[in-house]
Amino acid sequence: MITVWRVSRSSARTLLPLVWLLCVSWAAPSSSMVETSPIKKDEEILFFPGFAVETGRAWTAHVHGWIFEPEADPAALATLETLLRQKLDLPAEDFDSPRFRERARLFFVDNERSKRISIDVAGRIVTLAPSRSNGHVEHQMALGETGRRAGEWIDFRARTRPGDSRVFTGRIQLVGRRGVSVVSDIDDTIKDSNVLDRRELAANTFAREFRAVPGMADLYQRWEREVNAVFHYVSGSPWQLYPALGDFTRRAGFPGGTFHLRQFRLKDRSAVEFLENRTLEYKLDVIDRLMRRFPERRFVFVGDSGEMDPEVYATLAMRFPGQVVAILIRDVRGESLDTPRFAKLYKPLPPSIVRRVFLNPSELADFRPT
Repeated sequence: MITVWRVSRSSARTLLPLVWLLCVSWAAPSSSMVETSPIKKDEEILFFPGFAVETGRAWTAHVHGWIFEPEADPAALATLETLLRQKLDLPAEDFDSPRFRERARLFFVDNERSKRISIDVAGRIVTLAPSRSNGHVEHQMALGETGRRAGEWIDFRARTRPGDSRVFTGRIQLVGRRGVSVVSDIDDTIKDSNVLDRRELAANTFAREFRAVPGMADLYQRWEREVNAVFHYVSGSPWQLYPALGDFTRRAGFPGGTFHLRQFRLKDRSAVEFLENRTLEYKLDVIDRLMRRFPERRFVFVGDSGEMDPEVYATLAMRFPGQVVAILIRDVRGESLDTPRFAKLYKPLPPSIVRRVFLNPSELADFRPT
């Protein structure tokens, strides 16, 4: 069944919290083959970058995708545009481009539940777990011995119906048992977003080309090159913005990595949690699970001082003191290590953990994540 979005005064009021707060703020493996793909020609699959955990000589992979039917509803997009203009006083030119419509469209899709798709991966056909009510599917599967080394990527593709020439692909990175993992925030850490100014954040999120923080891509490339670091991009942004964020990191030259974004759906609890702006709890949970999956890896945390990154990272460093190498915070508030906020957060931490507050990535030229 296709859900039709009818724009009215009441639906506009429903959309308002979404827009406003966007601006402030894993099923047993199966080798069975689905002979006829459940994906119809008016439905799409979006795969997010995943990772595989080393288990002896083999690997266990985590696949994450989203199945939905796009709904090109001009009235809904117009409502979103109107709300942004009224509440944030944004100029018309910020919306008169395909960029705004492309970023906004994934907020107005019909999520497809109970769909079991099959993928071709590492010479096998694997049928994934059924999609949930939000259209998302998460699946753990054994890859076996791949003949690949840690750090390399494995590509896979979804099986479609006969006659459907569309290609839906995904990637899985092999993350070794030991090594360096960089957990990186996105907004105001690697991407200039201006989170402290709601008007600018709205325009930078929906209407403008994403701009990289100068020098951060070079810094991350150096860490990847020198110590074979892998990257996990953890952000409070919703999954609907992944296509734009993934394209941004590629164009800007940031190393490939997994993405960990927030669920947002008006029809379930995720909307309430998003509206309550529980970014601290969300990031703590996501990064905690990453660190427990890789207990022998060492972690570098990179974030900014605009919101709660320092608090999240300090809490995790106390929880996993033997795994944390460094906490590196980009200053956007005019703070330093000597300010009361950082003095209080960092005082209980083991002295072995490097802690820096920096304005320019060049200040980290002497830091090597080992």
